[in-house]
Amino acid sequence: MEFAEKSYAYREVNRNLGLLREQLIPKAQRSLEIARSAYLSGKTDFFNLLDAERSLLEFRLAEIDARTQRELTLSDLSLLIAGVPPANAPLLPGNK
Repeated sequence: MEFAEKSYAYREVNRNLGLLREQLIPKAQRSLEIARSAYLSGKTDFFNLLDAERSLLEFRLAEIDARTQRELTLSDLSLLIAGVPPANAPLLPGNK
């Protein structure tokens, strides 16, 4: 059951990472470029520029978090395959 849960978590993190890399971050980068152009031409204020930059940085932080979660989940899966219980797994009777 633990293997199935970790496999599902790994697939979910990969989907989220793909969404961030392929859609959200590129859109946020385009929004930042548009906000910069608008700010330089005087069509928008500084707060809109900061908001666009903050959004891009939040997506990049989310990508880093997703990559970290993916690696942790992958290491847990590797331990399960090798027969080594993860650190937080309860001890089975007779394995004391």
